Amino acid sequence: MRKKSIECWIYNRIEKQFLLLLVSNSAVTFWQPITGGIKRNESSENAAIREIYEETGIIVEHNCIFSIGEHSVAINADLVIDKQLYLMVTTEKDVKISKEHADYRWGKAENIPDNLKWKNNIESFTHSLKLVQSFFV
Repeated sequence: MRKKSIECWIYNRIEKQFLLLLVSNSAVTFWQPITGGIKRNESSENAAIREIYEETGIIVEHNCIFSIGEHSVAINADLVIDKQLYLMVTTEKDVKISKEHADYRWGKAENIPDNLKWKNNIESFTHSLKLVQSFFV
């Protein structure tokens, strides 16, 4: 089975930091960017905008979100997730996390990879960082 998903890195251009959200339940604990599924008849960009709002309370302007690629992640032999990757640039730093996450933190680019558990998150962060370094530093 294949599922479609988004992954979005949020970069605060004033603080020069990226947002991480903490997933914590009885099975696992790890930091990640915004992630979420794409609903039926929903574009991946609209899914990213919706997920950003649901998971952080940040309202997204369409001119502040950038598509940075896509990749597929094999979860197991029966499930592959096709992710559309985004970068959202903001000046917001106040975050209202949903019940889906236990905490959040803003971090400098050089510290982000050490906080990530999943290889695919590290790869997508690298794409986001390249765009940030090209346009926002």
